[in-house]
Amino acid sequence: MVAPAGAGATIEAAQAIAGPSNDIIDVDGAALAPDGSGGVLYRQRVGGVVHLFAIPFAGGRFGAPVEVDREDLYGASQPAIAAGDGGRLLVVWVQPRNTSLAGVTLYELQSASIGPGAGGFGQAITVDPSVGEPDTGDVSSVEPRLAMAASGEAYVVYRVVADDCVVDGADAGNPRNRECVTSGGELVEVRVASYNYLLWSALGAVNRAEQVPSGEPSPSNAPSIGIDAEGSGVVAWPEPENPGRPARIWARRLFGATKGVVLQASPSTLAGRPVTGAAEAPSVAVSPYGEARVAFRLQGARASVVPATQLFDSALPDTLNPGGGEFEGASALPQASGTGIGAPSGALDQSGKFRFVWTQGGSVRLVSGGRVQTQEPVTLGGALGGAAQTTLNPAGGGTTAWQASSGGL
Repeated sequence: MVAPAGAGATIEAAQAIAGPSNDIIDVDGAALAPDGSGGVLYRQRVGGVVHLFAIPFAGGRFGAPVEVDREDLYGASQPAIAAGDGGRLLVVWVQPRNTSLAGVTLYELQSASIGPGAGGFGQAITVDPSVGEPDTGDVSSVEPRLAMAASGEAYVVYRVVADDCVVDGADAGNPRNRECVTSGGELVEVRVASYNYLLWSALGAVNRAEQVPSGEPSPSNAPSIGIDAEGSGVVAWPEPENPGRPARIWARRLFGATKGVVLQASPSTLAGRPVTGAAEAPSVAVSPYGEARVAFRLQGARASVVPATQLFDSALPDTLNPGGGEFEGASALPQASGTGIGAPSGALDQSGKFRFVWTQGGSVRLVSGGRVQTQEPVTLGGALGGAAQTTLNPAGGGTTAWQASSGGL
């Protein structure tokens, strides 16, 4: 379902762009560049093996499906897509690469791209040759996220479980980190790589302290990333402040293959009182000029200054601003408190206008504003749950998409 954000906007009739086929598994993403080109990514079985297909979008029309992972013999999972001007598309995914001597399947993070005027995706390029937990090979929580500038520069952020800390004889945990075994957490690396016209550069782990055990990885604590018009990025992720303590949201600026300092985006205290609930579900929105806003969900907890789950937003001024090195402080999104609140999704334009959407109580809510004032939230429509996604058009207006039901379907 798609909701128009501006007056006079229209919703075109739905059209089939692939299939029908029982071999289509799921739609895994859609991306649009500032010039309006982009694509839709989906998975489909071919000869019993799961492959990736992208449907380019240009000039207001969808093209024919194009296979992304042409050389993949074993099947793709956890794909993500991003778009740049001129019809550029970039896709990343996880795939098996080998089997260890202990019989554990080894995995890698792969990518493929299509450039302006090209008829198909190029040869796959390895982003990271090892993304599976070393003892079990588990890759269920890699969950890569992409962000691409109009020029084609891009970043990917993803997770790697360095040690799941399970003591079962086969996997005895990390003996150098006793907290890992006793806390029930896992050692998780949040890794970033930058992309510059077919070449990937590994930035490595961006964690504040990857030796500190994190909670079990899940979609609710996945990292997020954004990019500005010049190719600089902002990455955000949840991580415990100290072993056994609630997670906070941390962030870094990215300058090509250079990592900025770690910044705290979610608060440890509010109004002088401790925040004892965990912060999760970060959503990064970056303007063309490098201003950023990070929305996140803060779990309610007893004896906390935030007793009920609440969505917050922290602003990071652009790098030309004298205060651009630190977040300005977290602000609660209005009327975004209670049970059943979905993960936020945010967007930010060059003028400082922002919008955030989330699901709550069977509906989709939207709040928007600027640098001075935040509007009261509005309800866009009914929702089945899951995440809502939103964008802002540089020329004005925007789009929000989410899952809904119609006639029981």
